[in-house]
Amino acid sequence: MAGRINMVSIKQKALASQKVIRSAEIEAKARFNRAKAGLLQDFLNDVVTNEIRGGNKTSNSSGTLGGYGNLFSYIGFYEGFDPIAPIEDYLRNFIFNARVINRSGNLTVLVKWPTINTIRALSSMPWEEGNSWVEGIEGGISGFSNYMYDLARGSGRSGAAVQKKSETGVVSTFSTKKYLPTMLKESYKRFK
Repeated sequence: MAGRINMVSIKQKALASQKVIRSAEIEAKARFNRAKAGLLQDFLNDVVTNEIRGGNKTSNSSGTLGGYGNLFSYIGFYEGFDPIAPIEDYLRNFIFNARVINRSGNLTVLVKWPTINTIRALSSMPWEEGNSWVEGIEGGISGFSNYMYDLARGSGRSGAAVQKKSETGVVSTFSTKKYLPTMLKESYKRFK
């Protein structure tokens, strides 16, 4: 008995199988968890993260301020505040959420990924609402010529710096650095 095998039909039936769909979800979740762990590790080990988490007495190990002062006091966080914690919580607790779609014999897994919009909301500048300090690390943060690091006096919001009226600072420019927005894009590429 001779006949034709309809491979398209077989493929469509196989991809509609709950076992195949479940296997796709399991594989996507494993990839998601690896990428998320890598993103979290990159964020927590970054020199900018550690400098900010170090508070108002740490050095400018990121080099963004030319070695003068530190990002915590320059950005103007309140003394004792941990600006990294809300972002860390968001990334750590971001859960795998997927939807499997079977279209014309192709299986697609749609997965939600952490967004810069949420991180923007979690990283609002303490003195300039609407602007994100996380994005500012990559795009620039103005006002460096008015920044005066003064740990000895323990002044200002951060307890270590003041904003001067004159623009005679030690260093006149803020040096940008790749940070979380780039990490998000790179980790998403690794996930795909």
